[in-house]
Amino acid sequence: MAASDKNSKKKFETSASIQSGTGSKRKRSPSKPKSSSSSSVVSPKKKKSAADSSPTSGVAANAYISGATLPPTHTLIVDNGGDTLKYGWITEDTPRPPLPNISARLIHQFTTLVGDELGNVQNPNNLIAHCRSTERGILTNLENQTRVWKRMLDLLGVTVPTTSEAAKVFGWNIASQRKKGKQGLVATGAVTSTIPSHTIAVILLLPPHCPRLLIDQMMHIWFGDFGVAHVGLANSTVCASYHQVQATPWKTSCTVDMGWSSTLVVPTFRDRPVQPTAIRRLPLGGRHMINMLKYYLSYRQYNLMDQTQLLRKVFEKLSFLSLNLQKDLALARQKPSGRRWYDRDFVLPDYQQNHRGEIRIPLLLQRDMEREAQQAKEGKLDGEEEEEDEEEDEDFEMEESDDDDDDDDDMEAVDEDMVMIEEEDIGGKHKKKKNKQGRKKSKDKVDSEEEEEEEEEATIEQRRQQILQERAEEEKRRRQKQEEEQVLRLSLERFVVPEVLFRPMDAGLQPDLVGLAQAIVQSVQACPEPYQPALYQTVYLVGGVSQLRNIKLRLEGELRSLVPAEYEMKISIAESPIDRAWMGAKKQFVQSPHTVWSVSRQEWEDCSKTKAYRKLLLGNGGSFL
Repeated sequence: MAASDKNSKKKFETSASIQSGTGSKRKRSPSKPKSSSSSSVVSPKKKKSAADSSPTSGVAANAYISGATLPPTHTLIVDNGGDTLKYGWITEDTPRPPLPNISARLIHQFTTLVGDELGNVQNPNNLIAHCRSTERGILTNLENQTRVWKRMLDLLGVTVPTTSEAAKVFGWNIASQRKKGKQGLVATGAVTSTIPSHTIAVILLLPPHCPRLLIDQMMHIWFGDFGVAHVGLANSTVCASYHQVQATPWKTSCTVDMGWSSTLVVPTFRDRPVQPTAIRRLPLGGRHMINMLKYYLSYRQYNLMDQTQLLRKVFEKLSFLSLNLQKDLALARQKPSGRRWYDRDFVLPDYQQNHRGEIRIPLLLQRDMEREAQQAKEGKLDGEEEEEDEEEDEDFEMEESDDDDDDDDDMEAVDEDMVMIEEEDIGGKHKKKKNKQGRKKSKDKVDSEEEEEEEEEATIEQRRQQILQERAEEEKRRRQKQEEEQVLRLSLERFVVPEVLFRPMDAGLQPDLVGLAQAIVQSVQACPEPYQPALYQTVYLVGGVSQLRNIKLRLEGELRSLVPAEYEMKISIAESPIDRAWMGAKKQFVQSPHTVWSVSRQEWEDCSKTKAYRKLLLGNGGSFL
């Protein structure tokens, strides 16, 4: 038993020496403890010296592992919208071209196209599995959103760590990252050098009342997967109201953010929400109205349920808000389709010669418009002729009064003229003989001229027949082309679909859902009474849906019937409603240091990677979110 114990002890010591890096022949010194002789204690010193020898790699490793304590060298602002992503460095005057917040893939392919890559596809019908990140204004698909964020960083030339979990799942290797980064830099004309992610501070613009669990997940993606140094959060609607607040003497703004999947009403005072309970949210936006347009047109004409991008173009170009809904609906009962003033034809693209579609006035309506214009022109000419006749009558009366006075003078002039006529008759008899001889010579010239005229007329007639034949052939080709074209006829849908903003119940939504005008009134009335007069005078429309025609006039009419008469009311639309939140965030955060509006990676790790948003809500000046 003793011998076996000794042998097992020797085997254990041998294996321990091999694991610790010492050879089997090397003996341990009895005067020193075990831990001091092992090379595992010395190895951290070697790693540290290796890191010190290469300062660049050491800073990067420390930034990714222990958190970046150095101040950021670049600040990135990201307006995370439901339809597009507005982004750019804080030092730039305007944001970069918007990046579509969507992903899809081609038929029979597994490669996922993200953001601007979808615009390079010639025929959008070849795209399937469309995926968006937001629903009803809330971020619900973090996987797709991470893909879009990564595409954005590639376009900016930002390098992210390839050892994270997301890098392994999505396959972010260094080779493809550099390739995509160079392509994006060349396309956008940015600096050709890459930017490490640990030198960047990111400002995310989010909608109000964003769930805290969702905020923790987003911060985990930006800190853990992208490896940025600082992350700040801000209310996108409050940032959009920055210019309006600075321009008004009351420092207030009732900002209405009409976005892709929701509509938000946020009253603000001095760049802060007046009261959190006064914020109103409608689950209506551009996406909902485009879906309604798909249903209506698919029921009447073609199956367009999969043509979201095409119907989006139709909605943007042709939709408007009616200023007199009952009158326009009554016109639809009086006149047939194709003869109303709001009827339009949209020629669908064939993706061979026509890639965008074409708007055209119906033929019957075009003829009616030409007839009305001709009648108006004739009526104007008739009026001018009547005026000329009246002037001629007045001149004739004046001439009659002058004739009575000049009768005597005229009789004397007639006697003199008779004498002159008799003398001319005597001289005319001698001239007739000479004229007969001249006529014979001129007759030959006239015959030659007539022949030349006949030849010219023949050539003109031939040319005329040729032109008529060419026109007939051209008309035949045009009619044949029109028969081959697929025309989408739009009539009432142009103004009935946007009417859902003011009458949500007409679209089959829940009865307790109020319209846009009622939501604004409810939001203002929920604020303290001293703020209400100023808020009604600073209604500010931002977002893509605010570009609908007649929306300002229609909203004024709806609000005037609900707002008390003693309050003045003024509505204004932003100059660039889509980029307004990004521009406001740039003006707001460029004036304060990053320690005020952001959380560092070290702070995020110290609080066990959860609830890091408390600093933004409670400390350092912040209810930014």
